Amino acid sequence: RTDRLSANFGYCRFGERSVKLIPLANDGDKTISLSSVCEGEYLTVNCPKSLKPGEESTIELVCELPREGRCRSVTDSLYFMLDGKRLAFAMPVERIILPRIQPRESVPVLQTYPSVGKLTEAKAARRSQKVEYEGEIELRNAGKAPLEILEVSSSGTCSLKKGQTLAPGAKFKVRLRTEKCEDRVEIFTNDPQRPYKELIFNILKN
Repeated sequence: RTDRLSANFGYCRFGERSVKLIPLANDGDKTISLSSVCEGEYLTVNCPKSLKPGEESTIELVCELPREGRCRSVTDSLYFMLDGKRLAFAMPVERIILPRIQPRESVPVLQTYPSVGKLTEAKAARRSQKVEYEGEIELRNAGKAPLEILEVSSSGTCSLKKGQTLAPGAKFKVRLRTEKCEDRVEIFTNDPQRPYKELIFNILKN
């Protein structure tokens, strides 16, 4: 038995080591053998080999990142082997991988409006005639230092690109064009308070 349905690390920084503990308990009446496998990059698992009846323990998940790499959100899977049999249940292991941000007196501050971008039907492509949608959300740098866009992830076509910079007080409209009626754009920035932001776009009902 475990009281967790998922393991959420939150922010994991390049060059740092993060640990997540998963509590376990054997509520049965016999000793069980136990092992686990986590299918994920930069993850290791320390798992007790067995649990006696009534015994409690933990699985230790360790995320140790290299000094640099690509910003991204990741969902891996932790699988359990009980008495040699692999359980059908796989526990999601969620991480948001970011660089270390050095403390500064002046920092950028990311603001977005609206909270959800409204998608409306766009003009169909002349050849494919696929139905596409488009929408926008405004970004604003309310801080006193430049806001750097470290990475952008989207399944659609997005106007915001990696490497863009917003000066203090500057605004930028993030335009998304997608074939989905609900989509998202993930952005990673140097805002120390909000380094990761998920922009949600969908067809809003009146």
